[in-house]
Amino acid sequence: MKRRSRLLAILAVMALFAAACTGGDSDSSGDSPNSTSQTAGDSTSGSTGTTATTQDIATAATAAAPDETADELVRGGEISIGIVSETNTGFYPPSAETAFSAGFLVMDALYDRWYVQTGTGELLPEVASARATPNADATEWTMTIRQGIQFHDGTDVNAEAAVAMVELWHEGPFGATSSIESAEVVDEFTVKYILKDPNPAFEGVLAGIGSGAVFSPTAARSFGPEASVENPVGTGPFVFEEWTRDSELTLRRNDNYWRAAPDGGTLPYLDRIRFRVLPDGDSRRASLQAGDIDMATQGGVTGGQDLVDAGFVPYEYIGNGAGVIIFNTAVPPFDDVRMRRAASHALDPNQSNAISPSTLAGVFDLRNGYFNSTSPWFSERAGAGYAFFDTDEAVRLSTEYINDPRRSDGKAVGEPISFSFDCTSEPANIQTAQLFQQEWGDIGFEVEIKSQEQSSFITQIIGGPTEEVPFTGEFQAACWADGSASDPLEIFRTRYGDGQVLNWTNFTDPTIDAAIETLRSDLTEEGRQAATEDITRITANQMPIRWGSSTAALLLTTLEIKGVETYTHADGTVGSRRSGGRVWWAEVWLEDAQPVDIASGPVELPATTEAPEVGGPNDAVATAMPDAPPGILTKSRGTEALETLCPGITTFEDIEFISATYQNYDGVPTFGPFVGIRIYELAEGDADVVLARYAQAVADCSTYTDALDDGTQLNLGWEVRDFGSFGDTSAGYGVAGDANGFPIDSDVLVIKTGNNLAIVTDLNVGGASEGANITALAPAVEEILAGLAG
Repeated sequence: MKRRSRLLAILAVMALFAAACTGGDSDSSGDSPNSTSQTAGDSTSGSTGTTATTQDIATAATAAAPDETADELVRGGEISIGIVSETNTGFYPPSAETAFSAGFLVMDALYDRWYVQTGTGELLPEVASARATPNADATEWTMTIRQGIQFHDGTDVNAEAAVAMVELWHEGPFGATSSIESAEVVDEFTVKYILKDPNPAFEGVLAGIGSGAVFSPTAARSFGPEASVENPVGTGPFVFEEWTRDSELTLRRNDNYWRAAPDGGTLPYLDRIRFRVLPDGDSRRASLQAGDIDMATQGGVTGGQDLVDAGFVPYEYIGNGAGVIIFNTAVPPFDDVRMRRAASHALDPNQSNAISPSTLAGVFDLRNGYFNSTSPWFSERAGAGYAFFDTDEAVRLSTEYINDPRRSDGKAVGEPISFSFDCTSEPANIQTAQLFQQEWGDIGFEVEIKSQEQSSFITQIIGGPTEEVPFTGEFQAACWADGSASDPLEIFRTRYGDGQVLNWTNFTDPTIDAAIETLRSDLTEEGRQAATEDITRITANQMPIRWGSSTAALLLTTLEIKGVETYTHADGTVGSRRSGGRVWWAEVWLEDAQPVDIASGPVELPATTEAPEVGGPNDAVATAMPDAPPGILTKSRGTEALETLCPGITTFEDIEFISATYQNYDGVPTFGPFVGIRIYELAEGDADVVLARYAQAVADCSTYTDALDDGTQLNLGWEVRDFGSFGDTSAGYGVAGDANGFPIDSDVLVIKTGNNLAIVTDLNVGGASEGANITALAPAVEEILAGLAG
């Protein structure tokens, strides 16, 4: 499990970098609190005489949107949006890594969410019909679902579907990080979520870009986890049409969308949206000016003013994300708080903002922690001890460290301070790093700048998938990105918890630990606010992170694009733009639009049969699974392990299953037996071909020995097991080991009855009784096959 957590952490960090570059808040955790505004205070400079004034981001005057009140609404047409990048993992929520601005835009078109966060931070029910209600300790949350909503495939959104979504999350690569233990159907439109730990802000998870996305479990089961990546099916205003990777993603209007327009007509207004991948900012701007695209996401504000001056319309959102400097508190010299504060006091934010402005609006703030003045968790009082720009104090603290005979870097008294500053090779980052190098040099620090491309840089800071936790990082100080609209519990438990992958500063404190427990257990606003202030106070004084100003997300459009600024919520209230620069696509429209010929009707799913029900529990399977001891095991993810371990052998190739049933066994805590059965109805002889491929796997793969995270040597190979005779033919293989960083302990059973074939693909069991589990399960599979044959 350690390796999986590390891999997910790397994805989350890449999302933070993208969020900081585009100004949006990271949404990796999916939690988003309500938001109100407060005013930040000023800080004064030291001996340089420069005054840096914190401006109130909550009331910053961004460019006004055009007045559209007199415009006549037009339905139809298509628009093209230039986006910075796309995700290689697709847009299927259980496996999509979309926590960046381009991912937000696509996901918001495909999927509605149980709850939405408005531009002011308020959570409102969307597909949910009301706010969820917790039990006394917030370990269980009950949610009611709005009736009459259908997925793009024509199936109904109900409690059974909500439960199936949780099961699919647990099957996917993010399952290990899910805060949900399980879900239960209360009635047709009421679901209960059982959490692993108390979470007073759990509704934020159900508003997350991925974790809150309402996707079709029927489609997911029909397509399977791999094909679902290129066949996303949600409830949103637009339906997946076509995807050419790294080029263009096309979505068409959902002609069965559940929401009515403010004028009583249909939503969405547009017929089609095309998302075009244009990674280079200059290319996006040039395409916008040439009329090749109608809207562009802007990674930072560079060049934005030129487009505004040329007549394009800016939509700017100042979020909670920011560029930061992280100090490695586990290594000298920044294991000493005097050096962390000295290095922070030496930097003038006016200088760095002059090089790389944070906002098109021309404002910037001086932050004292994770929350800026737009957040209800912001506290000027708690952050009063933050090390703002003050060169006199920087010199005093560094001199004290230099003359300390017990200085942590081991150098002699009086020797100058030296350290390295690591950053990505992005030109703007290098320019800022050189400014910091100069400012640190002005007070006597000898600083070496090290740079590399982003993915290698991130691995250097938090470790790669094979690193053990904790990994203290190979750096002293580094440029970084952070900031989130998430609940304080979701932020601080990962940033300052002992041994946490995302604790990149390696800073821990017992008072912070206690405050995190309060955030988890105290359901009162007052108690959670006080705990957040405790953490802000400690980090402001100890300075594991030096915060840059809050950055902005910027969208630029042609004059013909309308409806970007406002949105009518499901309850009929009118709200402003979404947080993080996201767009309410349902009400965007195009002036002088002409109708576009698009396909209509629900998404067609792969052919299925009546027995067993796709995605539904099967009583025979449940009955056949006896008690088993708990084990820390993960699923083999179908035939992926076979293809990975035995290159060249693709067990099923073009043979597609016709039905599937998945069954979690609730008798074992967290990681008990799990079975996924796929049923295949084959042409004459196909079953023999599949079984022959398994025999080839046995012959080719032989035995391979590898070590898991705990050092245990396990057999990573294939062996024939005696499962007895079921139907005409039976065969199987077992594997234990590690594939692609995922620990595996799985057994696969293939059973043939006539022209039907069943493969038990994801059976995970632990302990000496695993053979008994398989033997007990086999007759249930045979019963399903017999039903098909009959």
